[in-house]
Amino acid sequence: MKLIGLEICDAGILAAGGEPPRLLPVDQGSLESPGFALPEKKTLITGIAAERQARLFPRRALNRFWGELSTNPLDPPLPSAGNQAEVACAHLAHVWEQVRGVGDGLLIAVPASFERSQMGLLLGMAQEIGIPVEGFVSLPVAAAAPGPERLHLHVDAHLHRFEVAVLTAGDRLELQEVVAVNTSGREGLYNLWAQATAAEFVRATRFDPFHSAQTEQELYRRLPALLTALHQEQAASMSILAGRATYSVSVMRGVVLETARPIYDELMAAVHDAARRSAAPGATLCLHVAHRAARLPGVVERLRRTPTCRVVELPAGAAALALSALWPTLTRTPRAGGAAFHDSRPWTPGAASGARTPAAPARRPTHLLYRHLAYPLTADPLTAGSGVPAGTRAIRIAADAPGIDPAHCAVQLKGETAVLTDHSSAGTFLNETRVEGVTALAVGDVIRLGASAETLLAIACLSRDEA
Repeated sequence: MKLIGLEICDAGILAAGGEPPRLLPVDQGSLESPGFALPEKKTLITGIAAERQARLFPRRALNRFWGELSTNPLDPPLPSAGNQAEVACAHLAHVWEQVRGVGDGLLIAVPASFERSQMGLLLGMAQEIGIPVEGFVSLPVAAAAPGPERLHLHVDAHLHRFEVAVLTAGDRLELQEVVAVNTSGREGLYNLWAQATAAEFVRATRFDPFHSAQTEQELYRRLPALLTALHQEQAASMSILAGRATYSVSVMRGVVLETARPIYDELMAAVHDAARRSAAPGATLCLHVAHRAARLPGVVERLRRTPTCRVVELPAGAAALALSALWPTLTRTPRAGGAAFHDSRPWTPGAASGARTPAAPARRPTHLLYRHLAYPLTADPLTAGSGVPAGTRAIRIAADAPGIDPAHCAVQLKGETAVLTDHSSAGTFLNETRVEGVTALAVGDVIRLGASAETLLAIACLSRDEA
């Protein structure tokens, strides 16, 4: 039997198959099929087609059927589906139709929060469609990357929640618990970001994308591309056609991160609490970040600031890709029948994936780089701002930069440490995390001032004879 690995998540179902396994197109040529459905006469459209119309018909659109998988009746019921499981069944059938030529059975990775009753429903759905299911594996267990740590946390983003799964490693990697964080999830963040972007349109052009369902849908359609651009850039543009006019705005990365800050704070608190409760004092832990969480601007940067941890960004479909190779190690004992569920796997601690060879001790910053000029750091504060008084060691920021205080922040050497102090009203951001008072700098750190795109880069200059 040729098995296909299926990764269930309402933010996007993925599938992998073939030798060697590769991600398969599951929806209109895309590698992910989002958990959306929209009733249309006596049928349901699902996945991308439904998501692209969800804002046009907000009262009819459905996107909770995977996260709340059950036989509880829909209110009101639909001609084509009476409960959440029947909606999910239609979506599963849509995905299976795209991949069935690659294999003749499924291995399914399910969210850590899935209950046995939900797996039973999923098995029944597959049987109704005519899909043989060999078994289930907890998604965080299947997706885990090699590493020597004894504690692993898996961070994932679903449509209506974040999940932090706690796994311990010995002879086996075992799922211990899962913490559901926030009820907003990716959709809640998208709603906040859409509102912030719409407000920028109104401020800059007096055009409100929320004025019509069509332009609101267009804003949501373009939002993922905007967020992707803001992973690397301090600002990105969005354009929307309305009637015969095209409206464009520039959205600042700082605005996006500040808008998401309350939700991110809640996620980080859950990660830190799980680490505190589960890790031995001083032990290093590994944070596995699912691609669904990693593609949200600022999440990985904030996770990297977790003390004594190594962060691994998992590739898209990590669980789906791993299932076919993992399954034989889980089924060495013959089964009596039915589809088995595994929330642990054999584990041989190995070197950290992508680990770097130990290098020379880290250097402290010696200069701040601003607009191609390097400013030396000394024990005397180097102040950055829009109007630093004459006679003060200063980086004078361009006069046209908005939201920057006259003396915004300062950096100085204290012994062998470079220290950043925030003096601003609009905030100083270190690697896109807002500074609270005073913090230490490392080479490569990026300091952003207020809501502007003005940044300072912490660098180290070498003497002529240094290697």
